[in-house]
Amino acid sequence: MSAYAFSENDVRAIFMHSEGVAVSDGRRIGHTGQRHVNASNRFLDQRMQDARQSSHNNGRILAITSFITFADAVWAGAQVLNSAAAEPILVDFYKARPRFEPWTLKHVELPRPLIARYAQGGGAKTFPCRYATMVIDKNTGRPSQMHIRTFFPTLGMD
Repeated sequence: MSAYAFSENDVRAIFMHSEGVAVSDGRRIGHTGQRHVNASNRFLDQRMQDARQSSHNNGRILAITSFITFADAVWAGAQVLNSAAAEPILVDFYKARPRFEPWTLKHVELPRPLIARYAQGGGAKTFPCRYATMVIDKNTGRPSQMHIRTFFPTLGMD
């Protein structure tokens, strides 16, 4: 358990102030809701096909994922931010000045699985997920000084 305490209401506020909004430099727009919540299998499959054709990610994307509901994303977000794995990253986050490079809470294990959608090629599927990744930026005018660039369920591997 992290020394930082984030309620689901805290996480909801951070998401709401991040979605579709950039940080102070006008870039790094939050897109969790748009791309990773309640996304259809068709949308995920198309994003996976686009990712495979992009030179931007060098083939590193193994799956495109979505939480089923916003409530699932909020619950998982609170679990990630309150996790022991988040502790050292959040210590650095709160001590540091805002920077261009984000802080990443990568493949944090959730205390219980939740149902998520995954596209890995050849269509999308729905099955239990035990991990999530959150990418955050510091923005002092936001709730908890945090901007969530993106947050999504993961397979728990690189």
